[in-house]
Amino acid sequence: MHTDTLPQHVPLLIDGQWIQTNEQVPSCNPYTGKTAFFVSECTDELLDQALAAADKAKFATGKMPARDRADLLRRAAQGIRQHSESIARIMAIETGKPLTDALTEVLRSAETFELSAQEAVR
Repeated sequence: MHTDTLPQHVPLLIDGQWIQTNEQVPSCNPYTGKTAFFVSECTDELLDQALAAADKAKFATGKMPARDRADLLRRAAQGIRQHSESIARIMAIETGKPLTDALTEVLRSAETFELSAQEAVR
C-alpha cells in the first residue's frame, strides 16, 4: 500500500470550509504503530460551529423538495464511488483492516446513500 500520496495534515470540514488547526492528532496504523498522517484537533468552539452548521443544514434540507434531497443523496453516493479507492486506502491504514474489506465498506456506504435517495422520494 503506497503512503506517499496520503495527506500529511488533514483539516476539519465545517460548514463547507476546510479548517486547519495548530494542534494535530496523529493517526496511527494499529499494526505498525507508525503515524500515517495528522488530523486537525477539534476544539470545543469548532465543535459548536460544526453542530450549529449541522442544525442549519438539517433545517435547510427539511425544506427542500423530496426530488432535490434525493439528488443531493445521489451526488453524495457518486462522490463516494468516485473516491472509493482513496477512501478505502485511508480507512485500511487507520483501522488496520484489509484493503478489500475497507473497499467493500466504502461501496456499501455509497449504496446506503443511493437507497436513501430512493426513500427520499417515497
